[in-house]
Amino acid sequence: MAEARTLHLMEMSMQFSDSSTQFISDIKFALDQDFDLLYLTEAGSFHNELRRTLPDRYQQVFFQNYAQDAFVVKKTDHSGIRDRGSRKVHPGPPRPVHISWVRTKFYDEDIYYHGAHWLNKSESSEARDAKHERTTKLMCNLVKRHGQGAKLAFFAGDTNIPERQDNLRTDRRSQIDGTFRQNGLLTIWDEMEVTPPTGPGGGTVDIIGSYSPDKRVKAKRWKVHPRQHSDHRPISAWYEITKSKGGGGGGKGKPPPKFAQAGNVDFSDYADGTVYPLPYAIDDSDLTNG
Repeated sequence: MAEARTLHLMEMSMQFSDSSTQFISDIKFALDQDFDLLYLTEAGSFHNELRRTLPDRYQQVFFQNYAQDAFVVKKTDHSGIRDRGSRKVHPGPPRPVHISWVRTKFYDEDIYYHGAHWLNKSESSEARDAKHERTTKLMCNLVKRHGQGAKLAFFAGDTNIPERQDNLRTDRRSQIDGTFRQNGLLTIWDEMEVTPPTGPGGGTVDIIGSYSPDKRVKAKRWKVHPRQHSDHRPISAWYEITKSKGGGGGGKGKPPPKFAQAGNVDFSDYADGTVYPLPYAIDDSDLTNG
């Protein structure tokens, strides 16, 4: 039987209006969950707080785009950052949207973790709906591009539209989980056939998902954590990864790329277009299936 390892991914849709004390409290809560990779939205004004709060065993990647995304990666002898990148989806209005990612080592695997903060949908704006749809399609393209061969690709974010509910609305252009599914991507909710409330209004708007054309990745369990200071609730997804027949994600005859060895890594000087020019929570009850 092939060896399998479990990868723990987290997503937290932060709140830019929180105080520093509130932000730090939320990050400490996430650290207590012992994740392997964490994606954060709206972390921009808390760059220094994030740096100061993370123990040495974690690395941060921070993006100076509008969404001010951040990733946190556990650093061990079998994990760490290899690379990072970001792609602008559109300039707005009402705000620009980017898709960002980190490339990490996880044992023998070469893993990409993508994140985005979609626009809110609008009943009266076809233009805004089209931008929402464009974000979904570009996310599919990037995840599929980075998940080629033995590499593994995952994605996360705040979609600002309840999963599945969107598929029932024929007047909307974007049917987000249907678009993912048609492109071979599965959110943890779609794969495990649940729609727990994660955001304001009770919708399933926060996602984590996978792309696994070779079927080496399987969702094992999920958890919607108690609400902290944001109006969204943190979410976790655990994936079981079966080792590829080729022996991992590096490919035969190719040494794995170098990855950062330092403590927290600051990529705040990153500029769009310099990397990978590619084509295009409501109540405090504990929701979990394990």
